[in-house]
Amino acid sequence: MTMSKAEAIQRIESEPREVTPGQPVEIGRFRPEDAWGVARVFHEIYGDGYPAEIPYVPERLIAANADGTTVSVVARTPSGDVVGHVALYRSSAPHPGLPELGQGAVIPAYRRGGLALRIQQILLDEIAPTLPIDAAYGEAVANHTSLQKMTGILGCNDTGIEVDLMPEGALAREGAPDRVSVVMCTRTFCDRPQRLFVSPVYLDPARFLVEGCGIDRAVEGSTAAPPPGSRTAMSATSYAGAGVLRANLSSVGADLEEEAALLEERAEREGLGVRQLFVSLHEPWAGHAAAVFRPRGYFLSGYFPRWFDHDALVLQKLTHAPGFDRIKLYRERAFRLLELVREDHRAVQALAAGPHA
Repeated sequence: MTMSKAEAIQRIESEPREVTPGQPVEIGRFRPEDAWGVARVFHEIYGDGYPAEIPYVPERLIAANADGTTVSVVARTPSGDVVGHVALYRSSAPHPGLPELGQGAVIPAYRRGGLALRIQQILLDEIAPTLPIDAAYGEAVANHTSLQKMTGILGCNDTGIEVDLMPEGALAREGAPDRVSVVMCTRTFCDRPQRLFVSPVYLDPARFLVEGCGIDRAVEGSTAAPPPGSRTAMSATSYAGAGVLRANLSSVGADLEEEAALLEERAEREGLGVRQLFVSLHEPWAGHAAAVFRPRGYFLSGYFPRWFDHDALVLQKLTHAPGFDRIKLYRERAFRLLELVREDHRAVQALAAGPHA
């Protein structure tokens, strides 16, 4: 029986171990004997607050690397101590060819010398091109700009701001006790040209979002209604520890109003105050999603190429006042993205005072 995250943390705390600073490190693919070292890295940095269990539980990390749902790279000392980790792993995107770049962590004693960047460069530049993937996406925390600087060096493009995505306390050891926003970023390895259909209210923002990503897209306004009798295809996942509900709207149907009401009821019932909606843009009536969800308080958050294999526009709702003033950004493009997000948030607040509030 696989141990739980709590059991793994209990074992780490009962067997304290310090890594001697200043040792040389080698960077390479994850090996099963690295698993407890990875868990210790995450515990040292995040305590029990990192919002994913796999890095803490050795058996699960070993299994995920064995079946290919995770591809980890670690930095280790000659004695075998793990001091850093990063991974490409199957996450929220429905398209299996779009893994997330994340679970990055380097213990404080080894953060000088650009180790975190070197680990990610090896993963993206050397290993990723050998994998059966089309692109990778990441979410760089915005309580500081270090990760955002790295994603730029790694050839990633900023495509949105996920406001207050990470829960309170997750980065408390990093000096950020409140909820933390993240900057969406993507890197494409194999493009698929597409026509994107968006609500007229998002036509100009969508064109800006696509620009600079090095991909072939035609962005068109969408005012068509869904075909009569068509059914919505939408799935949602709850992240109770983070207070997040993430919904994937792969097809917009004539019954979207009813499905939106059910989604909101679920979020309220489960106490999830951060709600995200990923809307596939491949249907000529995809813009109908904005007409349904904006009056319910959903505002523009960003854009993810290849999310469904087709691209996705991301909308977001918060039941608390957003922490815009806590967001720290690095690139000029990210500042413009934040302006777009804040502008739409203000506009949506007026709509949310209507009958769907």
